[in-house]
Amino acid sequence: SAGPAPDLTAVREIIREELAAQLGPINRRLTLSEDPGPTFRDILGGLGWVAGFFGFAFFWSGRKPKAKPPAKS
Repeated sequence: SAGPAPDLTAVREIIREELAAQLGPINRRLTLSEDPGPTFRDILGGLGWVAGFFGFAFFWSGRKPKAKPPAKS
């Protein structure tokens, strides 16, 4: 005979505890490495975009309108 059947609840609890012990350090490292915030390069890039949009707006507003051709009579 094979013996008594294992208690599935106890087996699941053992597996859960082992996984928590093994994955705990990995989860802590992932939590610490998430979203460090904007870097200096990100800030300068954003300022560059803003300056570019303003430059384009000033260029566009400073253009002289094309002269309309004289109306034919």
